[in-house]
Amino acid sequence: MKAKKFRIGNLVKYDNRVFAIHTLAEEFPTLDTIEFGIGVVDWNNLEPYKIKRDNLVVKGFRETYKSDFRIKYEYEADTRLEYTFDIENNYNYMTFIGVNIPCESYHQMQNVFFALTGQELDLMYEPSTCG
Repeated sequence: MKAKKFRIGNLVKYDNRVFAIHTLAEEFPTLDTIEFGIGVVDWNNLEPYKIKRDNLVVKGFRETYKSDFRIKYEYEADTRLEYTFDIENNYNYMTFIGVNIPCESYHQMQNVFFALTGQELDLMYEPSTCG
C-alpha cells in the first residue's frame, strides 16, 4: 500500500484489527490505537479494510433493499450515499447522487466522499475496537 492512496482518518486493517490513519508519511504512517496510543507501522503491513455486509450497519448504514441479486444500504447520516452489493455481477459500488463508483474498501469510500463533498465521512469508528 502506498501513502498517496490514503488520507488522515482513513480506516485500514493492521494485525487483523481496524485502525484509523493518524499521520501520513512516505515510509511509516502512524495509527490511532487504544493499546499503545499513536503507533508507527510499515505500509507493507497495512491492508484495505474491505466493505462487507455484516459491518456496514455498524458503520452507520441501514439496509433499504434486498433481493436474490442485489442488496442496497443507505448511509443514515447522508441519504445521498448508498452502497450496493451486486451479487449477480459480483460487483460492489457506492452511489452518490445517482453516480455509481466502484468501491471495495472503506478508505476508498471515505476518499471519494471527501472528493465529492469536501466533508469527512464519519464511519462510527473507535480505535482498534471494531472489525
